[in-house]
Amino acid sequence: MNISTLKIFKDIIETGSFSKAARLNYISQSAVSQQIKKLEIICKSPLLIHNNSGFSLTLCGKHFYNAAKKILPIYEETMENIMKMKGERKIKISSIYSAGIHLLEKYIEKFAGATPFVKLNVEYKKFHNVVEDIIGGKADFGIVAGRFKLKDKKICVARICYEEMLLIVSSAHRLCDRTSAGLNDIEGEIFITFEKDLPSRQIIDRWLKRKKPNLKKVLEINNIETIKSLVKSNRGIAVVPKFSVINESPDVLKTIKISDFKAVRPVFLIYDKNKKMSAEHNKFIALMRQGC
Repeated sequence: MNISTLKIFKDIIETGSFSKAARLNYISQSAVSQQIKKLEIICKSPLLIHNNSGFSLTLCGKHFYNAAKKILPIYEETMENIMKMKGERKIKISSIYSAGIHLLEKYIEKFAGATPFVKLNVEYKKFHNVVEDIIGGKADFGIVAGRFKLKDKKICVARICYEEMLLIVSSAHRLCDRTSAGLNDIEGEIFITFEKDLPSRQIIDRWLKRKKPNLKKVLEINNIETIKSLVKSNRGIAVVPKFSVINESPDVLKTIKISDFKAVRPVFLIYDKNKKMSAEHNKFIALMRQGC
C-alpha cells in the first residue's frame, strides 16, 4: 500500500463518488476500484458497502478513513518542506466540489505548462471550510460559488464567471424529454436540494419562492454526488450547477433548462489581499480572471 491509495480512499469518501475520486487523482474509475479492492485485501476486511444511494463505510472503513485523515496531512507537510529545501514552489487551492473539478481542470493543465516548477495542490471541501482555509492561511486561493457575504475584510473576492443552474431528472422521469421546464412543471415532485447554509441553495430558493410549487417532499443533502445519485435512481429531481453534470451521460441523467427564472450562480476566486504574492501567484490570479 502506498500514500496515493490512502488519498484515493479519502477522496472517495469525501466526494461520495468513485468517478470524481478518479478525476481528482488523474486515473481511470476502474483503477480506483482496483485500488480499493487491493486495500480491502490488505486489511482483510470490506471497507465499503454499496447500496442504492451509493455506498456507506463499514466499521473498518470508518477506522481507516479516520487514519487517512491523520496520515495524509503529515505526509503533505513533509513533502512541502522537502520541496522548499529543493527550491521548488507550491500553490495550495481549496475549492468547493461542485465548481472546482470541472472548472479547474483546464486551468491546471495550462498553468502547469507555463510554470513547470510550481506544483498546484487542490483540495475539495465544503464552502465554509474553503473560507476557513483562506482566513487561516491554510490555502493560497479558494474557489467558491453562489451568493454570500464574507465578514472578513481582508479576503479579496474576484468573480471568475457565471455558471448556469440546470434542472436534472432521471432518464426514466416524466420530464426527461423536455428541453425546458418551469415551476408549474415540477408540481407534486420530490425535490432534492442543497442544505440551507450553502450559497447555491439561496439561488434555488429564490426560484421556488416565485410561486411556491406544491412539492411532495424536499430532501436536503450536503453532497452533490449524493444528489445526482438519488436523481439517477429516479427518487426525485434537483437543480444543480452546470459544471457538476457536464460529463454525465444523457442516457442516465437528463438536464433541462429552467424556463421561468434566470438561474445562474457566480463563481469566485478568493484570497487574502494582505498576503504577499509571488510572481507565480499573480500569474494564477491572471489566468483565473480570464473567465470560463
